[in-house]
Amino acid sequence: MLSDKINLLQTIEAQIKNVLKNPEQLNDAPHRILYSELLNPEANKGRPSPTALQLRHEAQLLFAAGSHTVGTTLMIGVYHLLRNPDSKQRLVDEMRNAWPVIDQPPPYEDLEKLPFLARFFTCYIRC
Repeated sequence: MLSDKINLLQTIEAQIKNVLKNPEQLNDAPHRILYSELLNPEANKGRPSPTALQLRHEAQLLFAAGSHTVGTTLMIGVYHLLRNPDSKQRLVDEMRNAWPVIDQPPPYEDLEKLPFLARFFTCYIRC
């Protein structure tokens, strides 16, 4: 657990170092990211850009907040799933069909196409 946190912090630090060294790379990202917004001169309205330490704090805060809310939401969803044996079995069957060999995970894109799994996530993320 501690090693995971250290890895996360190292990843965040490396991202920040890369972005500060070459901010133009933010324009090549396939979507807007945290650093795009925090380093946007228009959004800063004349204030100085955040320092590397401030960027690290913002990234850690958003990661922690997102992890907590998603974790809680999924915990509630799994609780309700376990209380409904028919739904649980339906999800287990769908997953076993899509992922027959446990140490050979299917591509994420294949999992996205599983109808019951998609409905499960959609329902509990909306709730």
